Amino acid sequence: MTILPTATVERLIRSAGAQRVSEGGAEELAGVLDEIGKNIAKDAINLAEHDKRKTIKAEDIKLAIKLKKILIIIHHILPFSFILLNSNNTLWI
Repeated sequence: MTILPTATVERLIRSAGAQRVSEGGAEELAGVLDEIGKNIAKDAINLAEHDKRKTIKAEDIKLAIKLKKILIIIHHILPFSFILLNSNNTLWI
């Protein structure tokens, strides 16, 4: 179950250039966007908690996205490596 309205996601797809959008297509993208958004939000929450804050700021979201991009790049460079974070959030490859 996604919290993103299907109509909003349909408008997003149309703004990307689609002439027609099926309900299933909009629902599928809504689910993917919901999952990605929640994943980034969880990382942003951890960043705010690390900084001893309860409020999630734009900088937390931006940093969470940046960290995700770095992990994706590392995975493409070293596709068979294992990426682990220890208790101090130190990256081990």
